[in-house]
Amino acid sequence: TTFLLKNKGILPEIASGGFLNTAIRLPKNELLLTILKKADAPLVSSSLNVSGQKLLALNKIKKEFSIRPDLVVDMGKLEKKASRIIDISDIKNIKIIRK
Repeated sequence: TTFLLKNKGILPEIASGGFLNTAIRLPKNELLLTILKKADAPLVSSSLNVSGQKLLALNKIKKEFSIRPDLVVDMGKLEKKASRIIDISDIKNIKIIRK
């Protein structure tokens, strides 16, 4: 699940991509959860997949991105279901963006 929170200007602009909201992802993947626990710090990342487009094959990463990622982990075949997105930037008007 990913939550959209109002960007209050505390985080560096790169963390929000210049958008009004910052997306906070709560992963279920055990490997990623282990890395986050060991790092004891937030992880700033972009998705390798563009919303609405088919999943990006690992051998296409260099071609698709002008900046090469620091790390890509091949987790084998993953479910194609996109994560749920909930906008809580206005706590009085919570919206489910994607189920």
